[in-house]
Amino acid sequence: MASSTVTAPEPLRERATLERARRVHAESGWRGLWFGALALTAYRRVTLIERCLDRPVEPAHPAIPVDTGALAPSDEGAYNALRPQSPPGLFRQRLELEEVCIGAWHDGRLLAAGWLVMDRAPVPYLGLELPLGRKDAWSYDGFTHPELRRRGIGTARLAGLLQEASALGARRVLAAVLPENHDAFGPTTRTGWRTIATVRAVRVRPWSWTIIPPRPTRNGPARRLR
Repeated sequence: MASSTVTAPEPLRERATLERARRVHAESGWRGLWFGALALTAYRRVTLIERCLDRPVEPAHPAIPVDTGALAPSDEGAYNALRPQSPPGLFRQRLELEEVCIGAWHDGRLLAAGWLVMDRAPVPYLGLELPLGRKDAWSYDGFTHPELRRRGIGTARLAGLLQEASALGARRVLAAVLPENHDAFGPTTRTGWRTIATVRAVRVRPWSWTIIPPRPTRNGPARRLR
């Protein structure tokens, strides 16, 4: 049987685009909407931040008590419930690549999760992997349940991630944040991160992006994600 592609009717796609535009404008203003539109065409950018681990991680004080720690393979169902749009099998695939998922739990429910990687830096937004130095770690794909944001839960999750990175021998942790994502800067500011660079990329082919010099790290060229 010949394969076919199901496409949403044009009015539905238009409504979805308009709804996303309204949401971006409400969260980030006209500047965020402008760069969001550019991201759909040929230009993207992220803010590169770092947290050196030579200073202690201050404890977080979320609005509700949470327990933080690394997720096990048996937590796949809880992760998928938190991230229902995540591709099937992604959680297991990342664990097999020795990535660590740090979660924040309350009463047996996973409220937030994010990923920690040693010595390499996947940036799914750009489809690239940045090289890191020895003893560097990378934090990415952090997510807090939308109904529970701005209550310190993301900060607690991030503090737990920094503690895990230190236990794994990392000297610093880096991450990439969309400049228009103001919600992301609250937890990073409260846990002691600082901005070090802006990474810019241009589209050279469909789904292929190239970093605009200078490179954000000096450990070699970026490469496409596996």
